[in-house]
Amino acid sequence: MPDKPSYQELENRLKELESEVVTVSRIDALDRKYEIQYRALFDSANDSIILMDRDLIIDCNKRTEELFHCGREALLGQSPSILWPERQPNGQLSTEFALEKIRGALRKEMRSYELTHKRPDGTLIDTDVTLSLFEIKGKKYLQAIIRDITESK
Repeated sequence: MPDKPSYQELENRLKELESEVVTVSRIDALDRKYEIQYRALFDSANDSIILMDRDLIIDCNKRTEELFHCGREALLGQSPSILWPERQPNGQLSTEFALEKIRGALRKEMRSYELTHKRPDGTLIDTDVTLSLFEIKGKKYLQAIIRDITESK
């Protein structure tokens, strides 16, 4: 049977645990601060930003909601293909065209291209899309920055 720890050993261990709690609390506070800063930058962008995990939308900014005239909740967990018409103006299937660009981004080739998007009400929007791959804690994600170029076309 192991010896019981002394009062001093227990007191020292308690101080260690208190120090760890303070450290974790500071880390949590920093995480919250960075989350607030990230969200402010993300939501104040002038272009639509969509973040994807493989082929699903996991986040989008307020400009995305404005551009597509739909709420964030309607997009989260969906494939970005819900925002594309069946075919692009050149007749190519939107899914084939976009998947080609996504594959390039997954190879870490930054991709910028024009794509016609479709709002839920059927309105078509000409856009310039820039796809890029980024990594957080070893997991890869795609970012699509979408700029409405309808008026300039």
